[in-house]
Amino acid sequence: MRIFTGRLTQSNEENQKAELEKYRDQLGIGKNTTFNTDAFENLLKVRRKDFEGFFRESKDEKAEKLSSKEATIKKILSENNSETAAVKNAMSDALSVPDTGTLMAAKNLYSESVKAFNTLLADDKHNHSAPALIGAMTQYKDDAVKAIKEQHANEKTALSSALNKDDVSANLKKALGLEGDNKADEKLKEAKDLILADLEKGHKKQLDYFNNKTAESLKQLHQSAQNSARELGFIANLAKDMNKKNETLLAIQAYSTRHHPDADKSAAVESKNGGKLYLKGISLEDIGTIQTITGKKIKREENGSYSMEFGRHVGSPLYYLDPRDNVTSDFTTMAHAIKASGHTSIKMSVNFDPKELAEKRAKQAFEGCIRAGFPLDKITLVVNGVPYSASAKNDKGVETNTIQKELFKNDPRTYNNLEQRAKNISEILKKNESIIKSNLEKPGAEAVNEIKNQIQTIRDGTQKKEDKSNNAQENEQRANDIGPN
Repeated sequence: MRIFTGRLTQSNEENQKAELEKYRDQLGIGKNTTFNTDAFENLLKVRRKDFEGFFRESKDEKAEKLSSKEATIKKILSENNSETAAVKNAMSDALSVPDTGTLMAAKNLYSESVKAFNTLLADDKHNHSAPALIGAMTQYKDDAVKAIKEQHANEKTALSSALNKDDVSANLKKALGLEGDNKADEKLKEAKDLILADLEKGHKKQLDYFNNKTAESLKQLHQSAQNSARELGFIANLAKDMNKKNETLLAIQAYSTRHHPDADKSAAVESKNGGKLYLKGISLEDIGTIQTITGKKIKREENGSYSMEFGRHVGSPLYYLDPRDNVTSDFTTMAHAIKASGHTSIKMSVNFDPKELAEKRAKQAFEGCIRAGFPLDKITLVVNGVPYSASAKNDKGVETNTIQKELFKNDPRTYNNLEQRAKNISEILKKNESIIKSNLEKPGAEAVNEIKNQIQTIRDGTQKKEDKSNNAQENEQRANDIGPN
């Protein structure tokens, strides 16, 4: 069996690398992506706002336990008497956050902006670049972190000042039973330091929580953008050499015209028969069934999988006798579609009669998977119901490469060549992924500001609706209060 040399540009990973570099501004974000809206609000729920939030024992067995001195302070200040009440009231006052303060303003800005961002992403007409979208949300996150850190610094200063007031110090000293102790000042300072240290522990937990939640959301944005970039690269290459009547090219043209009628075509995909195409935001879902360059149709199923039917040799002699190996070409296109959809593994099922033909098609499918960039151990072939993989387990539970030892047992040279091809493509794909990640980290300031302006517009519109609703409720209440004339 010879190695397929290829007739399609979408089978060439080097070409996809060039596309990724050239069409950076067309990188979009998937339609079903969202950003966590509750990170800031949940942070406020767990902040230490009075003594009840201090010196809490964690239910996690691995968590650090309270020291004996911390436990003693907690036990004493948990008692109800005039001294402990004075200390706890001073702590509550120091840690209170006014509704009109800077922290609440920062929370409102962040939460409303995130909700507006999700609204922007959910809009079918949105076609903003991924770097700008990620850049905008990174700025909102960074601004929120800055506000949280400022609040933490203010809380520590306020609590320290409250604990050092003469009357609070006196009450704390009495509550701790330090009166008459020759080391009273030293022990009192130690107690204050432990309270402030516990506040800092709480601050760290709050900030870690917020950073982790927002990091998860940003990671999802990056992942969605990377998936969209793969789809864009694949679809752009699909469009390049298709003939004018190809159904997939027509679908791609329709998307470009419908979603980007006024786009600057200077960064457009150059299609030999389809003109200049601007494809930001396009997905494989948008084009549905793929008609390959050979004319074969690869059907996209509702669950995101793909299927393709092959006719008999006698009915399609030109297709099967073409020296460019149409079968492997089409298997490669289908595998590329699955790879571009974000899948890291692939399962190819081939059903042919007789068995020899089924095995031949399976080998061609295997090569298509390799050319699409799937690692050997992520490929499963099912030939007339029989599974083959590079890591199949035998009856004794031992892993064995049944693709190599059974399907290619009489053609080890071809298998070895494909194995080497897989290694080469893997290296190219790593470079391509690096390009995508690099592109996502280079948002233009103007594009980021445009996203933030649109988010502000959505926020303003939401606020107007809420104000209108509140006014209507107030008017209705007044009418009810006045009663009928």
